[in-house]
Amino acid sequence: MSTRKPIDRARGLVSNSVDSPVAISGLGLVTSLGRNFSETFDNLCAGKSGLVESDSSRTRPDKASRLRSFGFPVDPSFQRVDDFWDDPVFAILAKSLEEAIEQARIDFSCFDPERIAVVVGLSKGAVRLKSHWSENRDSMSSHPLARTLGLAGVAPSSGASFVASKIGARGPVLAPITACATGLTCLRVAAGLLRDGSCDIAIAGAADASLTPMIEASFRRMKALATPLDESDPPEAWVRPWSANRNGFLIGEGGAIFVLERECDLKASGRCAVARITGCAAGSEAHHATRPHASPAVLERVIRETIGVHGKIPDAIHLHATGTRDFDALEATAIRQAIGPEHERIRMLASKSQIGHCLGAAGAVELAIACGSLFRGILPPFVPRPPFDFEHPGNPVGPESIATPTLSIMKLVAGFGGHIEACHLVAAAKSHS
Repeated sequence: MSTRKPIDRARGLVSNSVDSPVAISGLGLVTSLGRNFSETFDNLCAGKSGLVESDSSRTRPDKASRLRSFGFPVDPSFQRVDDFWDDPVFAILAKSLEEAIEQARIDFSCFDPERIAVVVGLSKGAVRLKSHWSENRDSMSSHPLARTLGLAGVAPSSGASFVASKIGARGPVLAPITACATGLTCLRVAAGLLRDGSCDIAIAGAADASLTPMIEASFRRMKALATPLDESDPPEAWVRPWSANRNGFLIGEGGAIFVLERECDLKASGRCAVARITGCAAGSEAHHATRPHASPAVLERVIRETIGVHGKIPDAIHLHATGTRDFDALEATAIRQAIGPEHERIRMLASKSQIGHCLGAAGAVELAIACGSLFRGILPPFVPRPPFDFEHPGNPVGPESIATPTLSIMKLVAGFGGHIEACHLVAAAKSHS
């Protein structure tokens, strides 16, 4: 077990306290709506969409018509970091990491490398590079990443390895995989490492670049992808969370990285937080590989536990809201039952109709958006489209973003296999503009 090395407190400003609340000191975000947090959040609030027709659109082999595919890809410039880290998912991580470090104003040379933790997940690994190697065996034998790390270079753990290599971390380097809940799982685990004294600073987050024919075909076979109601239905209307006509999501790409520190260390260094983490909870249904259990009991418990840490009902909830038949109604019921009559005053927002479902990165990406609502004081639009077939909780934001002081927000997320996560954030006393 590593012993902690003495750090010049005037430089590193690291406390001995593990009782201090954990705060987010910086975040970075990349989505189909922007190459950084500001671009994404501004475009989201303006009601814009990152939807485009994907490369998977093709002519049906048995028909003259085309099978049209749509998704939410990141900017084409996010293709690779260099000849070694040669996959878009690493480019997304690199950009998000750079932005998060810049906002946090962190100099990693001030920290003992053995006290720097990295918890970053890629639920499916480096999908494009992995697919390229499987289709072109010779290219793998000549690729510098494959020659150095083998298949580990494209595994779900490769994102954590990449980030650790960029900042010189030699503390815990972890890569949780909980399907679409991966991003929030990483944040919860990283916060736990700070609370139990395993590290002095943690980098947490997730990324996903899976808008490929193979992944699209997999979700299409599961009947999870949104489709038009009829020939006149525009692609922008296919994703319909909360609507009685909902029939799935469309795949998005993106990623988010967070710098986590103890709040007392931030104050001692004269820096400010983006938000404070006041509660995290997790659960699992262990019911089915892809379908949620018919009962909302587990999600309801997770919501209660997240609130129970501090006892305050959030001002807003950023929903998972996939637009799938089963989960939307389940999530709504869980919120109503966990919170009770007070749910009616809570603002509800969701982002998948504008940025797509970022799969393993969804929790991290949408938590970054939730942070934006705290320190910008703006809630992005959320417009459920009638008709409806279940009772909705709370108060949806509506067709336009709302400028309103938001002091607390909860993020909910769920993943295939029954993984469920929730995180509650409160606004920091001082925040980045």
